[in-house]
Amino acid sequence: MDLDLNENLEERLVRIQNGLDSLNSLFQRRLLNDKAKNKMIMDIENYLDKREKIDSGIAFTQLFKELLLALDSIMILDISKSEKEALVGPILEVMYRRGLKECPNNEKFNPTFDEITGVVPISKTDNVENVVYEIVQKGYVLGDTVLRTRRVIVSKDNGE
Repeated sequence: MDLDLNENLEERLVRIQNGLDSLNSLFQRRLLNDKAKNKMIMDIENYLDKREKIDSGIAFTQLFKELLLALDSIMILDISKSEKEALVGPILEVMYRRGLKECPNNEKFNPTFDEITGVVPISKTDNVENVVYEIVQKGYVLGDTVLRTRRVIVSKDNGE
């Protein structure tokens, strides 16, 4: 009887071990499957983040800054105004389609978008200090980023 009991216990242990091996194998496959799913989800999230940056124009920030410098070089060439516009216009149009915008055309000086390059004196009776008198060079923004401030001449009190 002890022999039957031992055999019965050994058979049970073998079945239990086989069941544990089967569960372990299933767990390993599911774990690998989950890792693959998680990697795929991360890849998709990374792709969507990159796509969002491209769609919002953020990916073009450095390129646009460099293009604006190149366009400035064209604008100082000794050629006619129509030739300058013919060279600069199409490039700016492409940049506008990718999200570039001119800085807001505020009447009052705004340090976020404007850089003072000169002043025009006013008297106290005029009472219009810090008003943009002239835009020397346009400024540009891309999304929330100011790529280049407007260069402006503003009115200032001359102390009289």
